[in-house]
Amino acid sequence: MLKKTIPFLFIALLLIFFVWRWLSSFTPEIQKIKKDLAVDLSLQGITLKQGKDGQIIWELTAKRANYSEEKKEIFLDEPGIVYYVGQDRKKLNIFAPQGKVNQQKDEAELWPQVAASYEDISLRANRARYKGKMKKIFLEGPVEARKGFDASQGGNASTSLSNHSMVLKAKNAVIDLETETIEAVGGVNAILGTGEQR
Repeated sequence: MLKKTIPFLFIALLLIFFVWRWLSSFTPEIQKIKKDLAVDLSLQGITLKQGKDGQIIWELTAKRANYSEEKKEIFLDEPGIVYYVGQDRKKLNIFAPQGKVNQQKDEAELWPQVAASYEDISLRANRARYKGKMKKIFLEGPVEARKGFDASQGGNASTSLSNHSMVLKAKNAVIDLETETIEAVGGVNAILGTGEQR
């Protein structure tokens, strides 16, 4: 009986060997598939909110978002962020063509051609970095802030400023969300409106 089972055992071992070799030949492709499956998440039309103590601190919308598992960041196309400032929850709106968010660190970054508005102030910068722990937004320049500027007058600051208006230019600026102030830093140049046409 042993003589009859030895050929079957030999055939079974050969079959197991060939199946094992066949499966191992797919290992690089299986690893590639696993790697591809571990790729980051991509979404369209997203909204993210960050809050504390039952109140929304900021709300972000974007046309498209890609999540990087490795960096734990969300990369954004056409992001818009609304920060709720002060006790009366005034809105600070910031828009840019690209951006990224790290919710764990409570940080966001937008670039290039950043446009922001807060009440009657409009801001332009190359880059904006939000640091939630500091409750500040760092604008990298050149930075331009306009208050009371009527864009319908043609865009020339020297002829379209009205009373209580200004154009301020600087290398950088810092928006303090707690004190609701903007501090211009480096190469500051300001034009204050007098109500006179020049």
